[in-house]
Amino acid sequence: NSTSTRTVTVDTVFPQFSNHLRNPATPNEDQSVQVNVTITETNKDKIILEFNNGTARNYTVTTSNGDEFYFTISTGNYTAHDSVNYSWYANDSAGNINKSALQSFTVANQAPTVSAPAINDTTPETNDLISCNGGTFSDNDAEDSESSRFFIWYDSDVPISGQTSQTLSLSVSGLDKGDVIKCSVRVYDGFDNSSFVNSSNTATIQNTAPVITNP
Repeated sequence: NSTSTRTVTVDTVFPQFSNHLRNPATPNEDQSVQVNVTITETNKDKIILEFNNGTARNYTVTTSNGDEFYFTISTGNYTAHDSVNYSWYANDSAGNINKSALQSFTVANQAPTVSAPAINDTTPETNDLISCNGGTFSDNDAEDSESSRFFIWYDSDVPISGQTSQTLSLSVSGLDKGDVIKCSVRVYDGFDNSSFVNSSNTATIQNTAPVITNP
């Protein structure tokens, strides 16, 4: 009789995760996001991405570059300001399963925009009250709305100190006939401000006609 020796290797090593990447790092709701991870495991069998923005979804991931696995989460799976969590799962051919550390990001806000306002009177007199009207709020994040707006008034392109309301009294010290006035507006969506947008027109202060009284 002869005796043979056989060696059996039992795989007890769990898959390991490293080099978590995300591009873009904080996507807005109109951007897809690619998530990457490096998985160290000789006998990989199945890779799963668990994605959760309040509703959990599992994706089987087969795209890789060597040990680096990646998956693109398309727009429509999250909206602005969502808190998103995701984890990677991997198992090998021996049945060893492991889960990565939790990864997370908040979907970025998109700053609002505003169209040009207009001054209601382009030839006011020295003591008149004029108003910066219009300027339509717009935001690519459909769930956002206008929270507030801010105004600046200019006299010949120089900001008029302290004048930040929608209306401007032309009796303010320093203003005089012939001065060219414009306004600018900025809107806020509760998260970010838009840029200031100048009025589509200007107002040139006219002299107030004298009042003639009978002697």
